[in-house]
Amino acid sequence: MYVDRQTAAMYELRFYKRYFPHTLRMLKGLRKEWASVPNQFPRLLEELDLTIEYITGKL
Repeated sequence: MYVDRQTAAMYELRFYKRYFPHTLRMLKGLRKEWASVPNQFPRLLEELDLTIEYITGKL
């Protein structure tokens, strides 16, 4: 359930265009940290990558 909430929160960040620059910096930092953690939840990393890709395409 915890992972589902986190992935949903990342998805929802796509709807706050005003915050895209800050959101992108924050997500890229999380990506770097989470990628270095062994056994990280793959769904979190996947949603993180998808959200980064979406926001990057909109800037």
